[in-house]
Amino acid sequence: MSDHLEQVYEAVRQIPAGRVASYKQVGQMTHTYFTARQIGRIMFHAAGIDLPWWRVVGSDRSLPIGKRDARLYLEQRKLLEAEGVQFVGDKVDRAAFVD
Repeated sequence: MSDHLEQVYEAVRQIPAGRVASYKQVGQMTHTYFTARQIGRIMFHAAGIDLPWWRVVGSDRSLPIGKRDARLYLEQRKLLEAEGVQFVGDKVDRAAFVD
């Protein structure tokens, strides 16, 4: 695994339960060359590994993973709600974002 990818994984592991970060925030936390879109792809592929991928959402508070896989959208929402993350319609409540 590349050092840059490991930096992304480590940043995601630092997001506390019940909180979320945007793909862009994760990219900024890692100081890597990855764009928000690339972080999104990484999280899509991370859904099968031991990583809290569900805590990473779109900067517009949406769950874009649903564009790739409706099943993962439902799983992400369920996991976030289980951690106490509130939703306003289909968007994560702003209060859930890490600073």
